[in-house]
Amino acid sequence: KGYTVELFLYDLSHGMARAMSMQLLGKQIDGIWHTGVVVYGTEYFYGGGIQAAPPGTTQAGTPIKRIPLGVTFIPQDVFHDYLRSVARKYSPSTYNLLSNNCNNFSDAVSSFLLEKKIPEYITGLPQDALSTPMGQMFRPMLENMQNQMAGVVPWGNEPLNLPTINSNPPMALPSEYKGSETPTTSGARIPASNTLQAPSEVKEDSQSMEVLSAHKHANVVLKVVKDCDSAEPFVQNHKPAMYIKFVALIKSYSKKIATKASSAGLTVEEEKTLTEFAKKMGDPKVAVPSAVTTALMKLITKWPIKLLFPVLCIYQACLLRKEECKKLADDNGSYKKIFLRLISIGNVQEKETIQMGVLCVFLNMCASSALAETVASEEKFMEMLVAALESPSDMVRMANSRLAYNAALALPKEGDDGVIMLASILPSLLQEEKKAAITYNNLLALGHLCYNNTDACEVVGAMEVGAMECIDSKFKSSKMYSKLSNVAGDVDILLEATCIEE
Repeated sequence: KGYTVELFLYDLSHGMARAMSMQLLGKQIDGIWHTGVVVYGTEYFYGGGIQAAPPGTTQAGTPIKRIPLGVTFIPQDVFHDYLRSVARKYSPSTYNLLSNNCNNFSDAVSSFLLEKKIPEYITGLPQDALSTPMGQMFRPMLENMQNQMAGVVPWGNEPLNLPTINSNPPMALPSEYKGSETPTTSGARIPASNTLQAPSEVKEDSQSMEVLSAHKHANVVLKVVKDCDSAEPFVQNHKPAMYIKFVALIKSYSKKIATKASSAGLTVEEEKTLTEFAKKMGDPKVAVPSAVTTALMKLITKWPIKLLFPVLCIYQACLLRKEECKKLADDNGSYKKIFLRLISIGNVQEKETIQMGVLCVFLNMCASSALAETVASEEKFMEMLVAALESPSDMVRMANSRLAYNAALALPKEGDDGVIMLASILPSLLQEEKKAAITYNNLLALGHLCYNNTDACEVVGAMEVGAMECIDSKFKSSKMYSKLSNVAGDVDILLEATCIEE
């Protein structure tokens, strides 16, 4: 669910710097660099203000190199909010040939999206060139040129030119998740060892274990479903700097909100506590201060939906802490209030990034033994989940397929309406879904829904949808075919075992 970030590198000298720099400067300079950052299917660059264009179509010509920078999980609308916040710094009047140019802008964008800088040989070019004896002779001339150019920058004079939000941005391929995260077979992201992550929790009690051991599926041989039985929280591999940026956005939004409704904004003390906690969020041993919990709940329940993305990002990270989920489970009044608000937000499908934020919050609730059964048993939750499984957005369906898996683990093994609702929709999704990773998650959810659950098997069996047949018809050439066929085989075996016993 990440977005590939690339740096497009252009040589404005068209090879002349490489050919003549040694003669002019006494030092080899390979190019006069211009850069643009390509993400969400758009190239962003600083030229006459912050500009955007289809990749490779700017006045800079054709890039000589495309440098992969990494994968970001920040949605495009949040990135655009960041660009609006720095527009004054990168305006036509603030352009500086030596210290505030297109490459400095690209460096700032990379730092925001990925918490990493672009290559130093690009941003360091002006000082590198001017450090030579001949460069020192050129410096007064360049500074004089800069003074004459004040307010004039390449390619227009528009302070801020942003594209519309891309409803279907290109997503990062699994092979692009290097270092920070590794894709699992279920589409989940496993963070690096130093990343905050709540341990997977499997519910066990004597009554449920009795039911399982007595069920007709107890002796069925399965390849995947029996072993893959741990709920998966949603973990974003953010460094503290990213949480600090989210808090900065929250504080900026709060000032706007407070002018219209002072009670909905953050107090000075809440701002301070939230800022301090953001610096420590990478340490799972640091508990969430009650003032932070109270502030986040206030913002979620009172703020307009369009402003909630950074709030939801902070809150879903808080729910990775077991004690935070238990605190919410023990306070039924707060739970009901936040639950109903999240459901209403999650059903607003036109705001994809917000819907994603809500799904990730529910993912972490359903990965907690303290909250999973309570949430999964809510009819409104199941209605939202079933509706989102059919979303036109690949991102939403991916997150929701993982949520369906977590919910399937939490649902009771008999006599539950949620089981029937989920069992009624998942088989048809096997026929319709075209994405292999989403299908894998849906198959796992279906497998756990059916395992030791006669009611679910009867509903699925009545639909006469063969899991293996669906996989063979669409994913025979997929790299995930082996994994898909293993789970599909398990589902078909469970259904067949139920029919034979009956």
